[in-house]
Amino acid sequence: MTQRQLSLKPSAPDGENKNCLWVTMASDRVAEVHLPAGGSHQGVEKSCEIHSYMQDLLILERYGGLGPQAHAMAFCQAMEELAGIVVPQRAEYIRLIVSELERLQCHLLWLAGTAREVGYDALNMYLMNDRELVLDCLAEIGGNRVKYSVNLPGGVRRDLDEHIRTRISEMLDEVGRRIKKRGSLFRKELMLVNRLRGAGVLSRDDAAAYGAVGPLARGSGLSRDVRADEPYGAYRRMEVAPVCDDHGDAYGRTVVHIGEMEASAALIRRALAELPEGELRAEVPERLPKGEALVRVEAPRGELVYYLRSDGGASPERLRVFTPREANLYTLQKIISGNYLANIPLLMTDYDFCFGAASRAVVIKGGEEQRTVGWEQLRDFSRDYYLRHEAGAGRAGAEKEE
Repeated sequence: MTQRQLSLKPSAPDGENKNCLWVTMASDRVAEVHLPAGGSHQGVEKSCEIHSYMQDLLILERYGGLGPQAHAMAFCQAMEELAGIVVPQRAEYIRLIVSELERLQCHLLWLAGTAREVGYDALNMYLMNDRELVLDCLAEIGGNRVKYSVNLPGGVRRDLDEHIRTRISEMLDEVGRRIKKRGSLFRKELMLVNRLRGAGVLSRDDAAAYGAVGPLARGSGLSRDVRADEPYGAYRRMEVAPVCDDHGDAYGRTVVHIGEMEASAALIRRALAELPEGELRAEVPERLPKGEALVRVEAPRGELVYYLRSDGGASPERLRVFTPREANLYTLQKIISGNYLANIPLLMTDYDFCFGAASRAVVIKGGEEQRTVGWEQLRDFSRDYYLRHEAGAGRAGAEKEE
């Protein structure tokens, strides 16, 4: 059987293009996946070691395109643990509210990406419009739609007045109605279900063996959620039940994302109802005492770990950030193996892959022949493939249902 190799980065001389995902194809299926560890260094951790703690907070909020609240909160909690600071309860509740709003907007973006990759552009646009409502509330809270800068060491810099609390409640009512409608579509619409079922299967045992976290793990029935396993902040006063599904495929992970959005809305409503009075911030010294702290929080993509070590100076002696994407990286090998080439765009979105350095080109090699295509061309190929192979069956099923 003829085999081809596919690389998710631009081609380079043999031995030089090591930091990419290599896929060996057998006909139109993935026969083997090779994922080198890679050694790309963004310099974020080193930069934090030469700047002050307050400067580091701004740097870490920009660690990735999404999840600034999770990164800022984890760093602040590490500082507070080192300094022995007790955060005011009102600040902890505000952190929880912003964290769950962030989870809402991230999950809506994930669902929109999934809709786009299966060819439902209209659903993609509806979901992106739903996300706008959440971003508008975050902008009212922090002054910015994406980087809200709510956290400070010892608490928060922004309060939630009555007007903002009312706006959040009204938004949750509207978005909750829309989530219910979109969720029903993802669960029941035959074309969507047929496209997601069986794609990127990850069993519960494999999820545990690969150390999967977040919705990826919970979509395989593995109940891992830091908010429930090791509660922090206001989550200690809440009951968080991890949303799990045992399908273990793209459909199961979609069900988990939808369920988590509904759970996040319920947590926000409860936090707003129980929001205590009090101060917003406790003072934290500029120089932290010698010591080290390890903090875990549940970011939208899963467990986020911050390790902070202080030598008593005005800057960290060592900072290490372990992200959910890093934890889930090697599950890609299992998820992609055995799937069709046409499934790769969907599975990359399903994994929540960062395309910053991997979306420029796809290189397909077969013998002496080499063909380079762009990511958009691979996406178009994926859509055309499933329109040819599954649209007829989907229409027939829909007619039978009617």
